[in-house]
Amino acid sequence: MSTVDKLTAFTGFGDSVLIPAVRRPLVQVGLVEDRGHCRQLIRNAAPATPGVYGWVDRNQRLLYVGKSKSLRHRLLSYFGKTQSDPKIDRMRQFSSRLVWEPISHELLALIREQELIFRWRPSFNRLGQPERRKPGFLCIGGGAAPCAFMASEATSSAEICIGPIVGLGDLRLAIESLNYVFGLRDCSDRTRMSLSNQLPLFNDLKHAQCIRFELDSCLGPCTGGCSSGKYRQAVQRAIAFLRGDDDSILANLKMEIEKAVARLAFERAAVVSQQLASLSWLARRLQQRRRQRHELTGQLPIPTFDHKPCQLNLDEGYVAGFTHRVSNRSSVTKPKRLEQNDGSLAVEWMLIVAGWFQKNADQKALLQRSTASSVAERATA
Repeated sequence: MSTVDKLTAFTGFGDSVLIPAVRRPLVQVGLVEDRGHCRQLIRNAAPATPGVYGWVDRNQRLLYVGKSKSLRHRLLSYFGKTQSDPKIDRMRQFSSRLVWEPISHELLALIREQELIFRWRPSFNRLGQPERRKPGFLCIGGGAAPCAFMASEATSSAEICIGPIVGLGDLRLAIESLNYVFGLRDCSDRTRMSLSNQLPLFNDLKHAQCIRFELDSCLGPCTGGCSSGKYRQAVQRAIAFLRGDDDSILANLKMEIEKAVARLAFERAAVVSQQLASLSWLARRLQQRRRQRHELTGQLPIPTFDHKPCQLNLDEGYVAGFTHRVSNRSSVTKPKRLEQNDGSLAVEWMLIVAGWFQKNADQKALLQRSTASSVAERATA
């Protein structure tokens, strides 16, 4: 999805990944000074349905985009007798009109809202901006001596790529701990590796490029003191942990903490305790993502304004399109290719879908299990 320049005059929200049957045309209402008159205009024109809305300033620029379960109720709240939020006061001061677009379902309104924030970058929207909440992907890869690293988007060049994972600070700490406890390197890919099929007969090792080898927290593939087979075993143990097949490392870290405390090595105990906390956090996040992949695949029945049967297709939480039955035929609509829709927007939609089902757990029962169409070139976990 291309970004609209902030100086572009606002003439409408624009096209959408949502099909026309779940959207109604844009409605615009000019604002006046009298608060009561504005409330009457909204009561007469705004429906009590889900939808998205926007504030447009006197220079015809979109200032803010929001969504609501009930457009009428939400818009009326902006014109109450008392308004405690200074941000709302500023929007009312600078705006010349309100616009809104009814949407047939709350989840679709959330998807549309994020689509519009990515497109228009409204200045009054803080949350939802692409640069505000960037999830990360945990990857293992990197030539002859793979290691764990973080990527801003999914990559097919990595041996394993898991995500998206929200919480970049915690993710960085978890990746650092992952490399340490499994003995994987964390140096640059430009560092020359000296792995071999067999260990050397003589203790003639190359000088390590960092202190981790001396601290026994890295197998030292750069020194020639580690065979490719031994390093590969460490990589496989790390991958088994990430896939949820082996979490014994957590128990081992707990035992190491107890031993360190017993010999009064409290500094060592603190370091291992931090590693245990980071990897435990990561294990919980990965378990949640695995559960989402299983649970959020299928077709969710969605109401339409034409009253024809329609389903939102989900593939591991990703928006995979719509199946809309018109007359005696069903048409399947897939999202635009991600060269046109920002790839990070597809990831953001997945996080929105996962969050919505977490708040509305009863809706999972409505998901009809099926093989949903995959999103073209989507970020995969």
